[in-house]
Amino acid sequence: RTKGLKKKLESFEFVLILFIWEQILRPFYLVSKKMQSIETNLHIACEYLQSAVTSIENLRDNYECLVNSATDLCNSWGIPVNNITKRKVFSKTFFGDLDGDKRHDITQENLKVKVFLPVIDTALVQLKYCFLGLQKVVDKFNFYR
Repeated sequence: RTKGLKKKLESFEFVLILFIWEQILRPFYLVSKKMQSIETNLHIACEYLQSAVTSIENLRDNYECLVNSATDLCNSWGIPVNNITKRKVFSKTFFGDLDGDKRHDITQENLKVKVFLPVIDTALVQLKYCFLGLQKVVDKFNFYR
């Protein structure tokens, strides 16, 4: 079991996904820290949230930079970057079972479309939706600023 886990951790896909999540979660961390500060008011919190949205939106255009950074890290750690195709393993389907064991055929070429862009879009939608009420309150009481 540990060899299988080690093999998955030492793959280019894992390092790339790790880079992607780090770039998404870093703005959230900064916003969270600033919003927990005693000196923060609603206007400042809304500005921090807008900067987080902007940085994640800019991340959509920097996919190649993330791939290059992940490739450099893999090369420095001795992790192979080549795409190895292997046989797909599916569990046996019984009568009445749902067909939930289908795995996506994700390669380095279609990783951007099948993984990266949906993750970025989901993070953006969730961030905008969660703080919609905060934005309305800030807009309503903007004259106090």
